[in-house]
Amino acid sequence: VSSNFADAIFEDGEGMLWVGTNGGLQRLDPADPGAAWETFAKEDGTGGGRAQGIAMSPDGTLWFATVNGDATRYANGTWSVKEGLRTPPPFTLDETPDEDCLSRSEISEKEN
Repeated sequence: VSSNFADAIFEDGEGMLWVGTNGGLQRLDPADPGAAWETFAKEDGTGGGRAQGIAMSPDGTLWFATVNGDATRYANGTWSVKEGLRTPPPFTLDETPDEDCLSRSEISEKEN
């Protein structure tokens, strides 16, 4: 991992481990003993910033809530960003009925 600080850790349906760090969003295949951590940043198409929430919809689409208030979607190897949610962390992501996008009302605060 590129950072000693992790905001979110999530295992997806394929067993990949995703970690939101202050060094970027990272992914590891724990089933591959020779695998290295992959880091994804704004240049790769993510929303940028640290991912503080990670969720997966039933179809396998991954959603990442970032500290800058954006939500990043990862589906079929493609990144897309829904900008401007501006909901302050900490939060978790809940899927929407159409599973295509998120809005501020669909982000719920974590219980303390």
